[in-house]
Amino acid sequence: MKKTFLGIILILAAAFSFAQDKSLVETLVKNGTLTEDQARKLIKESVVVTPSNSSTKILTIGGGVQAWYSWGKNSVKSPSSINASADTNGFELRYVKVGLNAEILGGWLIDVVADFGSEGVKRNYLDKVVISKKFDWEYLPGRFDIGMKKVQMGYEQNLDDFELPAIERSVSTWFFTRPNAYSSDVMKNFGSRAIGLFWSGDVVYVKGLTYGLALVGGNSYEGSSAYLANFEGNNDLSVYANVAYHEEGFLKDRPISWDAGINFGFAKGGFVRDGFGSTQVWGVNPFFSLRYSNFSFVAEYFIQGVEDGKYASARDALPQGVNVILSYKFDASEIGQIEPIFRFSWLATDSMGFNPVTMGGFSTPGDVYNLYDKAQTFYLGVNWYVIPAVKVAFGYEWGEYRGAVGNTDGQQPLASRAMSNAFKASLQVLF
Repeated sequence: MKKTFLGIILILAAAFSFAQDKSLVETLVKNGTLTEDQARKLIKESVVVTPSNSSTKILTIGGGVQAWYSWGKNSVKSPSSINASADTNGFELRYVKVGLNAEILGGWLIDVVADFGSEGVKRNYLDKVVISKKFDWEYLPGRFDIGMKKVQMGYEQNLDDFELPAIERSVSTWFFTRPNAYSSDVMKNFGSRAIGLFWSGDVVYVKGLTYGLALVGGNSYEGSSAYLANFEGNNDLSVYANVAYHEEGFLKDRPISWDAGINFGFAKGGFVRDGFGSTQVWGVNPFFSLRYSNFSFVAEYFIQGVEDGKYASARDALPQGVNVILSYKFDASEIGQIEPIFRFSWLATDSMGFNPVTMGGFSTPGDVYNLYDKAQTFYLGVNWYVIPAVKVAFGYEWGEYRGAVGNTDGQQPLASRAMSNAFKASLQVLF
């Protein structure tokens, strides 16, 4: 309620400031200082928000809304005797974000983003809260952050929610970068938003080479289940590091750019098993992206080591995953821009198991006992950019899940193969 009230106050303040500007412009028109055309242009382009502190150089307000429609139909292929389902058909406000960004004298920055959508509910309506300080040291330029934000783990995961090529992130991204709940007392929590210290810098002598370091709390800030990953590990810290290289130029008179890098993380208490304690998780995530004219390509690989991670044997698990994304954006005359999207995602958990029902918008048959070992999904979609601030997206994803993981305790056989068909549509408006 407090956050909602704050948002209303900010909107009213901006509206009051705009009303004052409009009144002044109307007076200047009456005096003949401005023409009516000039006045309309000024009113259209001017929104002024006055910061409360004189040390604030720039105060920016922005955000966006993304509304979804989801339909999913699923079937268990083996054994055919299982009739469990988790079909979906409905609407949701996935992201409703309002952000404040302030640049303070002396190189200080504040970035606060609230998310009132269905995704933000899991994080107490917080998306990002960071205090930053820029440093222009001759041999060590960079930025120091303290607060809550995403750690560098997963290329697709670290894309802004409003800049995703596909409507929803892939099954591999969810498994390797989000809290994965298998039951009420088994949880892998690694690579998500976290609270701590972050440093990002440039290598002075190699143009385009950047790096980052992070020291964060042992649990991820991803909703009500996050406490479990910190069970008996409140004093355990997690460490993340990354390095990346960016280069750009021209090829046959067309712009070309590419990025390559690797992310690494270690969480001493990143996996909780049976509610009796936590074990360590490490992860490596190399990636490559290429953009040539209107074409873009992204490929990334995940590998994690999870101590005592296998579901049935309590032995170490080594899950792996892959994402590949292709897109091409072209102008479509006066209706805007059209962007076809293709994505392939593959996941092998090394007998660790995962429950797709808990992963974002994925709809697969079964309850928490239907854990699968492997997955492959294919996404086909199209994004229509009516204007840069308005995007309409449609996407279809087919998924196959194989390998029964778990113990039935004398119950019916576990599902060893399932298929899912999911259609999503979204409308996105930014401001």
